[in-house]
Amino acid sequence: MANRETGSVHAIDIRSRTLTATVKVGRDAAHLALDTAANTVYVANREDHTISMIDTTSNTVVATVDVGGKPQGIAVDPRTQNVYVTDSERETVIVLAGRR
Repeated sequence: MANRETGSVHAIDIRSRTLTATVKVGRDAAHLALDTAANTVYVANREDHTISMIDTTSNTVVATVDVGGKPQGIAVDPRTQNVYVTDSERETVIVLAGRR
């Protein structure tokens, strides 16, 4: 779950309904996408103009990519693992090659 106010992502154990981790990402982190094959969550940090990549096995940020503009909507193609990000400032779609 993304927390826009704190610029973090919260991992929640759905069975026990408890918070298991909080990962600091970037400002205005509101949208995220999960790539289950790569154990990665991608987070659009709108005000930092970045995408954070979180390794879900360690709950750590493994990379941050500056994409410029204002990244907002984000999705992963499970077949190619490419990441698609809408840029609300430039009205474009950014494509990132997925992790393999």
